[in-house]
Amino acid sequence: AEFLTTVETEDEVIKLCGALMQYYRETGIYAERTAPWLRRLGFENVKEVLLDPERQNELFERIMDAKKAVEAEPWEAITSNAQARKIFEVEKV
Repeated sequence: AEFLTTVETEDEVIKLCGALMQYYRETGIYAERTAPWLRRLGFENVKEVLLDPERQNELFERIMDAKKAVEAEPWEAITSNAQARKIFEVEKV
């Protein structure tokens, strides 16, 4: 096991882990596990990327954008619009 870094806050942990996941998403080979990926890229290289504040921010922003894309609420446009909701109302007879 190798030492990456220490951080002081939970937000820093989340940001670092998010950056790591995005870097893996962008540089990993399909179906490649993280351990072989880390050996292939080199621990020091990955560490250098993740601990660079600018690159870490960019990676974290990209994973958050990807997360938003899959978390979109498909019915929000209907449920937040009274006129659109009327189309789906069941009329009791």
